[in-house]
Amino acid sequence: MIHHDSIPPLDVMSLKLQQLFGINTITGMHLLSGGHLCKNFILESPEKKYFLKQYRHKVSQTVHQIKHAEQYFSDHGIPVVLPIKDVHGRAAFFVDHNWYSLFPFWGNAPKDVQDLDDSALRLLGEFLARIHEAGKDVGREV
Repeated sequence: MIHHDSIPPLDVMSLKLQQLFGINTITGMHLLSGGHLCKNFILESPEKKYFLKQYRHKVSQTVHQIKHAEQYFSDHGIPVVLPIKDVHGRAAFFVDHNWYSLFPFWGNAPKDVQDLDDSALRLLGEFLARIHEAGKDVGREV
């Protein structure tokens, strides 16, 4: 049995991923450091890597609000890495007392803001304004 917020056993998660996503083999599951509201893992299969997010929120409504916000921003032109939907079309799934989402793996490391030139900083500021403009009404829909 998995305790709340514990790291799930590989065999338990592997079976669930096979059932929900058709991923036949998980060869590795590595916990990443960081993550205030979730635990993050890199999953490895013979074909590719995935990013698995374990939410610390236990209430399904909260997790679904997070999923709604992700989709909302994506629908409003903000580039968001959306979760992979399971065989039932869901963006989140429940395994032994914890909510999860499976994402495609993106291996690009983020840049340090101090390494950006003035042009890149200006674009970053414009993008941040777009995020705030797009998100001003998200709370009304959740």
